[in-house]
Amino acid sequence: VMDPIVARRVLSDSKAFPKGSDYTHSFGYVFGKGLVTSNGEQHKKDRAIFGKFFVRGNITKWAGIFNQIADVAIDDLEAVLKASPGKPANIEKFFAVCALRLFMKFCTGADYRTMPDREQTICKVVSKGSNATGNVVIFGLPTWSFLPTTKKMDIALREVRKEFTMALSKRREDNANGVIRDIEDCLDAMFQENMNEKEMFDHFTTLICAGHDTSAYFSSYLIFLLAKHQDVQDKLRAEVQNHFKGRTEVTPDDITELTYLAKVMQETLRYYAIIPGVTRKCTEETYIKEAGVVIPAGVEIYIPMSIMNRD
Repeated sequence: VMDPIVARRVLSDSKAFPKGSDYTHSFGYVFGKGLVTSNGEQHKKDRAIFGKFFVRGNITKWAGIFNQIADVAIDDLEAVLKASPGKPANIEKFFAVCALRLFMKFCTGADYRTMPDREQTICKVVSKGSNATGNVVIFGLPTWSFLPTTKKMDIALREVRKEFTMALSKRREDNANGVIRDIEDCLDAMFQENMNEKEMFDHFTTLICAGHDTSAYFSSYLIFLLAKHQDVQDKLRAEVQNHFKGRTEVTPDDITELTYLAKVMQETLRYYAIIPGVTRKCTEETYIKEAGVVIPAGVEIYIPMSIMNRD
């Protein structure tokens, strides 16, 4: 499907167009029945459980912590640049580490600033696992255990399982000792819903892998495009400097008020769709009047957003 009108209808009508088989077969291999792969009523329930953590009111509570984590990551990057003046630095690695620290703190309360070796391992295997998952989806590859793509996904799952086990053990210990956290997180919600370990692991994997890896690549693409378009970089720098006037702490209000930054972010997503395409399956014959299109029941639909955005 390349028509924006048809694509909008397909993506907005989850009853007539639930997620395609690649979600259960391919994404499901990694994410189980987490938020990315769930359908119907289960998906609505999952969104109700976790959606409240991603609204402005809750994000505001984390603003101070997010600033601290980002500041430390930037200081680390500056130290690398100063140690090797004139040499290139891996900006994707920087964003992967920063995003992982943010997501782990936000979702589980874990502070990865004290675990540099573990965060490097997680960033590396998750990136390779995500790439393998994408290849499985796009090319319709099987998930036989001896295939290189499956092996990469398995390695990522094993390493993420270690993080999950540590986070779960720590939270159970804290709960047993009556530790009260200042801000409720996603792991708290899983305990409140009495999820079993399989359900918790699926959601943990989704939040950490699908969340931090996509954020890291999006940020890297944004910097790449700014490096290619000096005029845009200059205009954005001017907006940031005029807005903050020397202030360094970022607030949720700043994000909404930096209108040119929002446009740069949107254009980055147009150039480089983090998810190149999604699938849906038509469960009932559907007539889309605005486009004059009839989609028969049983049809598997692929929406290639990376192509649509570059027409």
